[in-house]
Amino acid sequence: MTVRRGPNPLLYFILFLPFGATSGFVTVALGYLATHQGISISAVAALAATTLLPQTYKFLWAPVTDALWTRKGWYWTASVVCSLTLTGMGFVPIRQENLGLLEMLIFVNSVASTFLAMSVEAIMAHATPEAERGRAAAWSQAGNLGGSGIGGGIGLWLALHLPQPWMANGLLGAMLLACAIAVAALPEPKKESGALAERGKQVIKDLRDVVWSRNGALAVALCFLPMGAGAASGLFSGVAKDWGASAEMVEWMNGWFSGAVMIVGCLAGGRLSDSMNRKAAYPVAGALLALVALAAGFAPRNPVTYATLCVAYSFATGVCYGTFTGFVLEVIGGGAAATKYNTFASLSNFPIWYMTQIDGWAADKLGPGAMLLVDAMAGAAGIVVLLGVVALLRTLRPTPEPAVATE
Repeated sequence: MTVRRGPNPLLYFILFLPFGATSGFVTVALGYLATHQGISISAVAALAATTLLPQTYKFLWAPVTDALWTRKGWYWTASVVCSLTLTGMGFVPIRQENLGLLEMLIFVNSVASTFLAMSVEAIMAHATPEAERGRAAAWSQAGNLGGSGIGGGIGLWLALHLPQPWMANGLLGAMLLACAIAVAALPEPKKESGALAERGKQVIKDLRDVVWSRNGALAVALCFLPMGAGAASGLFSGVAKDWGASAEMVEWMNGWFSGAVMIVGCLAGGRLSDSMNRKAAYPVAGALLALVALAAGFAPRNPVTYATLCVAYSFATGVCYGTFTGFVLEVIGGGAAATKYNTFASLSNFPIWYMTQIDGWAADKLGPGAMLLVDAMAGAAGIVVLLGVVALLRTLRPTPEPAVATE
């Protein structure tokens, strides 16, 4: 008997790099440059939250990629828009009066990146056999989170070493656009036959069936809980001066090296997801992240602590994202994969969004150390709530539904 193998998961890593790198530029490079121009940490947190906002509501337009055009066509178009808007940010001086224009460019960039991710997620869900879903999830999240760190590091290094900001942004945009070449090696998923209205009905039915299942309901609950959000990392560049970290340390610990550590964390999360119950793997990873934030919150504030915090928090965040994606891929199966995956992916951005705001408020009002303690306590509270949800679902739905068939 021949065992079906999916595409090389390294392709998912390459194709997700632009998705992570564009947000990484905002949170790391732009965040560092803005605070050194006198912009408040809460205003930097607002910029970071702007890049998250479209990710929170992308399930509203996810059916478009399932019902219209090709996934590869969506990827190419979104990749071009992401690179153009990233380049455009380089032409806007970082001043208080220009924050509105920067937010608009960040917002458009993030909307485009949702289509970029949706197209790859749909291909991945259809092309990956059950036994390889954890591995595929790990490589996709490695591209996402690793790209965030690498993109932020490259963006900051270029901004600090090139004479004009637009040169840094333009070069980074061109590098990310080149990643789109890899999409040609993936299979194009077959769309539902019939008229557009019929395809739309099938998309909604697929989504309803998944969300109504016990595993689907648990996945929805996971999406709203703060454990595993990893939101504090978006503010590490803004609070770096409180630990005495230099620009070079921020560049490395929030950029190059952090990106590599996130990749390792994602791969570890994928292995964990494939080796145990995928529903349990995510809260285990969330507990690890909360412990890292708790320990760092009580540690002395110096450059060594800052570097350790960035590395440990990045690794734990990677494990969280790898395990969450593995569970979601198991739940959604095939069918209208972009819609189903992005329903969960969209909802999972709510805790990242609200925890970014909460962490930013805590850093401004209570100090960076308190920010980490707030982040840790929120993660612990999420685990407690999750245990209650599991008990409730077992009472209301004692027998889990069979897994959704894959294609």
